[in-house]
Amino acid sequence: MVTQKLSVVVPCFNEGKTIYENIKKINTYLADKFQTFELIGVNDGSLDNTLAELQRVQKEIPIKIVNATENSGKGKAVRDGILSASDES
Repeated sequence: MVTQKLSVVVPCFNEGKTIYENIKKINTYLADKFQTFELIGVNDGSLDNTLAELQRVQKEIPIKIVNATENSGKGKAVRDGILSASDES
């Protein structure tokens, strides 16, 4: 297991059908590889239930959620996620 700290940003736009399982898979992978990490899900103004699915998975695993009310593009979503990352990771 690697002792490095890691922040992983997952930008999401209209991913309501898949984001719950994908976040769980990412978490499982990271837990096997890293001692300390954080997951950051960035909802980029989705028009579906993406935010609700992120909140549902947040009840099971520690994930930080950044919610943009309007779509601004993947680049801004990634930037917003990076800016919300913990200084400790």
